[in-house]
Amino acid sequence: MLFYGVALLLALIYVSALKCPSGYTEGDNDICYKVYTNHTSYFTASATCETNDGRLASIHNAYTNAFIQQMAMEADVPVWLGLKCSDTVAKNCQWDDGQGPSYPYDAFYPGNPSIMGNCVLMMIGGTASGTWISGDCNNMQIGFVCQVSKHGSCGDFTEFGGKCYRAFDQQLSMAAAESSCAGSCGHIASIHSDDENSMIATMLGAQSNYAMIGLVRQNGGSYNWTDHTDFDFNNFGNNNSAFGECVAISLVNELVAVRKWITVSCAQPLPFVCKREMGSCERTTTPSVVTLAPSTCDTPQFFEGNGTFYSPSYPGSYQGANPCLFIMTVDPADHVQIHFIDIQLSNGSSLELYNGFVDTVPFTVITSDVPSSTYYASSSNVMKMIYRVGNQSAWNQFDRWEAEFLPKGLLASTLAPVTVTGSPNNPSHCNQMATVPANITSPGYPGNYPALTQCRYQLSTTPGNKILLTFGEIDTEQCCDIISVYDYDGSPYDPLLDRFSGQIAAGVKVFTSSLNQMLVEFYTDSITQRSGFSATAVGTS
Repeated sequence: MLFYGVALLLALIYVSALKCPSGYTEGDNDICYKVYTNHTSYFTASATCETNDGRLASIHNAYTNAFIQQMAMEADVPVWLGLKCSDTVAKNCQWDDGQGPSYPYDAFYPGNPSIMGNCVLMMIGGTASGTWISGDCNNMQIGFVCQVSKHGSCGDFTEFGGKCYRAFDQQLSMAAAESSCAGSCGHIASIHSDDENSMIATMLGAQSNYAMIGLVRQNGGSYNWTDHTDFDFNNFGNNNSAFGECVAISLVNELVAVRKWITVSCAQPLPFVCKREMGSCERTTTPSVVTLAPSTCDTPQFFEGNGTFYSPSYPGSYQGANPCLFIMTVDPADHVQIHFIDIQLSNGSSLELYNGFVDTVPFTVITSDVPSSTYYASSSNVMKMIYRVGNQSAWNQFDRWEAEFLPKGLLASTLAPVTVTGSPNNPSHCNQMATVPANITSPGYPGNYPALTQCRYQLSTTPGNKILLTFGEIDTEQCCDIISVYDYDGSPYDPLLDRFSGQIAAGVKVFTSSLNQMLVEFYTDSITQRSGFSATAVGTS
């Protein structure tokens, strides 16, 4: 009894010593929150949170939603959340902190997610207060809320024996699971005692028959933990290298007894537990994205900045039936470019590339091997890629690829890639780059534009010159079909020059860029369609 009393006292002393960083407010699960009232884009908000050893807030229950809503209302500012959506289906939205989709809990306002953007914000005020809506990641400037763990705590991990643990039911390969754990400053769990082994099995429950642990067979037959700790506890029920080089813990009495270990293929997707040191997750640098290859395509994958990613089961062949969806995002002032370091496509397989996540028509479709020197560039800072697998019935059919994406660099590119832009049969230049002199129009002009239009027109001229943009007669729905004009002045985002709609005479709206680039956006709703607009862009000194 004395031992347990002392242990309880020490635990209470430890808990009382945990505290939130200055300026943060304690929420649940040892998570601390702070609302920032300076208006920024999603990307600037995310970078600010990471600078403070945190990330944009994720919400998984009504309590946390109400807590953040109250903070945002007191600050009188709508806030970015750490959630991105690949389409208009809520379950396809993914939290930035790796906690999976916004399911089963979400607070989306009716009609959301929507095509207005693939980032998500919380509203304040009125009947929509506390609900979530879609927003343009690049051009919407609002507040944001960051979350960090209490100093010295495990945050949303579980503490056991001075370490932090968290179970993930998402089934990933060894490489992908290790990469996921690295995002939380940890590794797939190593196990050093029977108590720890039992605790990990209990955390995983009965969601699967087996779960990956961080033990890997080396060439000489020995085993090493991925966190480089000693292999000082052996719990094998079946150690057969023919089964694979990685190790799983059994959660049922099947091939081995429950909680015993068995060798498995490293490519086998399984649930897993991450293990890390106590304290906040601090990184001194932000690594480029390296997404290794899970074996299935269950959810959209989001990438930012630059990096390399692979087809499922790479370097093996993808055998799944589901199409795979990838969203790549770079700095708002830049474009995404992609090339394929290795590519083998079977008959009927394809890689579809889209300008932005809401586009429904790809700007190019790849159906055969292409040189790695061929680069494909989007017309915006977002590119969507859909991978579809065709006929693999023949013995010699094989599907795999390795892709690298990076910013195109509008002002100066070090690569000089082969650029593939949109169809030349698109005279409006909707979702295309256009070099001046050029005419841009709403789709279908002078006829009515379609409902739910989302067009981005990227204009450029030679460095050292400027762009003079003159609109002709404008006729759009006054409330809801909006034209926005942005200037590229070298800042991290495109400053808004003007936003307008309705009936405006020709020659009234005239704009001059600061440098050699300009962006025009045209978004419409689903109700009233009109003739739209035409505009002429010319170079000027």
